[in-house]
Amino acid sequence: ACASCNERTPIDPLINASIPCTAAAAPWTVVMHGTPRDTAKHHVKTPYKRRFSGLHVMLDPGHGGQETGAITPQGYAEANLNLRLAKETAELLRTLGAKVTLTRTTDETLSLADRAAKARQEEAQIFLSIHCNDFSTWLDPFDLEKREKTGYSFHHYRKPSDRLAQNLETSFGRLDLGGIKDNGILWSDFYVLREITIPAVLIESGYPIFPWQEDLLAVSPKFAKDYARAIAEALEDYIDGSA
Repeated sequence: ACASCNERTPIDPLINASIPCTAAAAPWTVVMHGTPRDTAKHHVKTPYKRRFSGLHVMLDPGHGGQETGAITPQGYAEANLNLRLAKETAELLRTLGAKVTLTRTTDETLSLADRAAKARQEEAQIFLSIHCNDFSTWLDPFDLEKREKTGYSFHHYRKPSDRLAQNLETSFGRLDLGGIKDNGILWSDFYVLREITIPAVLIESGYPIFPWQEDLLAVSPKFAKDYARAIAEALEDYIDGSA
């Protein structure tokens, strides 16, 4: 309970910290429970629910409708995995005060042009396109050495987006995310990145064609929450100007 008002102290889910009320001698000072993040750097500077106040993020769950994307061994469509992760992320960001718009909220077909147009029309400030990867020309599914290295990657096009990609890579690595490997940051000429001018990154979240990654990306509640937290922490670092 709060020592100043004797009310139950709220918990900030992003950094697992209690947040004193305004009656406290030092309002909004974080009392850490463990050190999941750098305690010297990540202090709550504004009230909990206003952490991302004024920030408008557009989340773009890739594929949808007739465009299923990759199909997993258990028959999950990538489009639905993307939507699951986007909705979990949207819920957390809204809890932290951000305005969040999704390009789609159901399993519907949406063109790349429509996605880019929505980002412009809604005047979003940050655009994150969420995908899962499929086999590519470099990957032999029977090559165990290469297969074990498959993981997430971050794609950007315009210069202002490269730091956002770096923040995402750092945050994903910090939270481990079920052991999925980091495949790095790539410059990519993707339509949804090229046709908008705001900071934009396309995230390839992993390879659900492999059963152990499929379980994480399609089923695991913990993975979805950690994924959302990784994005939230990356956005916080990006806003703070961290490298």
